[in-house]
Amino acid sequence: MGVREFTVNANTDNFDANEITAHVPQYIPKASGGGLVALTGSSAESLMATTDGTDIFIYKYFFKGNEKALSSWGKFTVSGGGIRGLSFIESELYVVQSISETNQTHLLKIPMGNKQRDPEGYNTNLDRRVEVTLNTTVAVPTFTLPYLLKDGEELQVYTKDGLLVQNLVTTTNGSQTTVTFKDNIVSGGLTGTSVPLYAGVKYIMKYTFSKLLFKAQAGQNMTRTAGKMRVRGGTLFFEDSAHFEVKVTPHLRDTTTTEFNASIVQQTQEGVSVLESGSFRFPVFSDPEQTTITIENSSAMPSNFQSGEFESFVHQRSRRYG
Repeated sequence: MGVREFTVNANTDNFDANEITAHVPQYIPKASGGGLVALTGSSAESLMATTDGTDIFIYKYFFKGNEKALSSWGKFTVSGGGIRGLSFIESELYVVQSISETNQTHLLKIPMGNKQRDPEGYNTNLDRRVEVTLNTTVAVPTFTLPYLLKDGEELQVYTKDGLLVQNLVTTTNGSQTTVTFKDNIVSGGLTGTSVPLYAGVKYIMKYTFSKLLFKAQAGQNMTRTAGKMRVRGGTLFFEDSAHFEVKVTPHLRDTTTTEFNASIVQQTQEGVSVLESGSFRFPVFSDPEQTTITIENSSAMPSNFQSGEFESFVHQRSRRYG
């Protein structure tokens, strides 16, 4: 499926329709029913969203004067699919989802605003996240979720300080999910009669770098076959991040994982989430044309990236003169 942007030239009054999916011609699949389910936009955030019933494709654009400085596509994969409709209200995307496996209909709200933050100063990223309160003083500490879990979905619970609560036991109770703890022992040393928690379904944030290509400098008559390129390593520049992993998978070789966990000297404390800003180097040492480099974050802790750069070298066997 493709999308075109209808515009009017203010100087000539000519109409135009540029294809904004030209650089990703096969990114949006044709839906099984013959077309897209819904399409909506938000002028407040310069966003457009469309869905084929399973994934939500997001188009982000930005104009600097009369020039379009940003034109990017991304997507959210919604667990269970069954998307019936979506619409923007200001900066929040509302999604109607019908899950046949659990016979439930959900109204999901996805905040899409820039610099969106929870009251704690960072986001705890979980699917179908809800706020619950736990009483740790009773004999059987428990709380309930207003929805059912599908097979294969993993529930995660975090404190407002970013501590992962473990040893959860989930049971189905009508249209709700009851959560207790193994041996009725609340992990993490949580105490009190009203402990606020975030509960939701774990998901993986993933970004895959485009293929790295060797290009000659402007004015040089050189094709990319004139030399062999190898990538030594890369550097990620991030802000207010707690955890992420860089996975490098060369052709016919095992995946190498380099992990980042925030740790600030004289500030890191047990049970307190630390956010760090800076740069992170990782090794590659392979042919970029046959190597897949991805950034993944399977935790609910934030990871925000500004840019990335790579260090490479080119072995040139011959030179062209004249």
